[in-house]
Amino acid sequence: MHKYALAVPVLPGRSAQEPARAYLEDMDGYLQSRHQMGVALERVYLMPTPTGEFVIIYIESNKDFVRGSPILGSSILPADIRFRQLLKEVHGFDLDAPPAGPPPELIAEWRDPDVHLRKAGLAFVAPL
Repeated sequence: MHKYALAVPVLPGRSAQEPARAYLEDMDGYLQSRHQMGVALERVYLMPTPTGEFVIIYIESNKDFVRGSPILGSSILPADIRFRQLLKEVHGFDLDAPPAGPPPELIAEWRDPDVHLRKAGLAFVAPL
């Protein structure tokens, strides 16, 4: 299982809940979207900071970031089309023209082999 996280700023005057609300209004589309991406778990957190709000997304998927992201970026599902539009409007993040560069790199990981129960999570971001 691949695990990855992203932190994206919320543009001034925009609501971080807009993209999530688009999927909540089309739960069937959301389920289709995440199924085609191989997503088993997705958590989205809102983090206010002194420099503005950030959204932190945590995903567990059977596809890595490099293989999973283009699926969302090219999906013709109406829910995904609306979601991509809202990502651009709310976060300035354009899946139709992703930035060039290497994929995220895992630099550290630790897990307790005796823990098998997943509970509520926590995510935060500390902008520089």
